[in-house]
Amino acid sequence: MQNAMLRGVYVPLVTPCFRGGVDRVSLRRLIRYTQASVSGYVPCLSSGEGSVISDDVWREVVAATRNATQKTVIAGIKRRRMDEVITLAQYARRIGCDAVMIPVPYADEAKTLRYFATLAQRIKLPIAVYNTEQNRIRTMRGIAQLQDIDKIIGIKDSSMNERLFRSMCAMRLNGKLRLAVLQGMEHQMRVPRGCDGHIVALANVEPALCKEMLERNSAELEKRIGALFWSYNLGGNWYVSLKAVLRERGIIRSAEEAIVGIRPS
Repeated sequence: MQNAMLRGVYVPLVTPCFRGGVDRVSLRRLIRYTQASVSGYVPCLSSGEGSVISDDVWREVVAATRNATQKTVIAGIKRRRMDEVITLAQYARRIGCDAVMIPVPYADEAKTLRYFATLAQRIKLPIAVYNTEQNRIRTMRGIAQLQDIDKIIGIKDSSMNERLFRSMCAMRLNGKLRLAVLQGMEHQMRVPRGCDGHIVALANVEPALCKEMLERNSAELEKRIGALFWSYNLGGNWYVSLKAVLRERGIIRSAEEAIVGIRPS
């Protein structure tokens, strides 16, 4: 997978559950519901409750996603220890995932860069970096160093640092940044030229709108998405709210959370 392929709208999938187990039937329905408007899927990231599900459940969700679509699948890995990240990345590669997406683990930028440099030596899949609100690469110097790591193909930016995001897009536009740059926040989807796409939870319920926003990038659509941000509770426990919306639409069977200790069905 080349960084040039990391373009368009990607769905950070919610994890459908039913009566305490992974709901693979609902997951397939959700993928069918969204796939006409999106470029691919990122299971088990924040919207998929990736930090609380067990490794067995993680494997089930990622495998079910890979089996349900021919589109790009980037396995989200939210684990604290590097050995855990490597083990799950190896599984993702075995089942045919195209890449992995890994959150920035530290507030310390130098430590983070060393972490990704080590991972890139030990993981055989391409790596997309998730710049979060809590831990993030904060400087363009750090971004420049990140792109020197061969296996890093792109960055999902949810840092809410608009200046940094605009700088990345400008570098992307003038050919000085090889990494794909994708916006990760619904309330910042009106993006500068140079942005490659969106990875936003809203795409679970409004995939066509997210695609239209990427194509038109208009103030009108920004205002509409802003209203949906509040309506869908995207600033709160958004993954539960989105599951409730999907349940009401008949796409998934339950709004259950994927709690710790859940067992595969």
